[in-house]
Amino acid sequence: MSVSFDASATHSAPVVSDDDAFASGTAGETSTRRRRLLRVASQHESDIDVSANYLLSCTAFRPKIGMVAGLGISGFTKVVEDKEVIRYEDIPGFPQPATEGAGGELVFGRCNGRDVVVFEGRFFAHEGYDPTTCAMPMRVLKRLGVTVVITTGVCGALNEAYRAGDFVVVKDQLNFPGTTRRASASLR
Repeated sequence: MSVSFDASATHSAPVVSDDDAFASGTAGETSTRRRRLLRVASQHESDIDVSANYLLSCTAFRPKIGMVAGLGISGFTKVVEDKEVIRYEDIPGFPQPATEGAGGELVFGRCNGRDVVVFEGRFFAHEGYDPTTCAMPMRVLKRLGVTVVITTGVCGALNEAYRAGDFVVVKDQLNFPGTTRRASASLR
């Protein structure tokens, strides 16, 4: 399954509006919250630019296809040819995976004659990351010029006909944000 970026989207920062989240509290509190959110958004934008520019300086690859390899398909990079591997810890402004064994490398190379880039390791809200940080790799891909993204992951299902290793298209999910102690603390 692939997802295409909307090439016409030019959002450089989250849109902040006067909705219910800002309506509570005094005008001064609302203004302070708005300034804080804009400062955080601006910092994330700066990190995205710094990370993307660093990556562009490290490789001649200019992939149009990106992949986020979940734990179930992390061995995919074995079929990538002419690999250039960049560890997340070497990318300025880039977050680090909190889950041990969750990778932490960005692999540039060729697959079936096409330039590709593969993220091995990602960031989750249930690990305490804010949603903007979780989305950062997608925004970095867009800055790199990627137009098609393939995401993979391990999932469970209630359908007894499914077997381990089956490919499925996930159309919906149960989402429980803030239900873990670590995630709850990051949302406060």
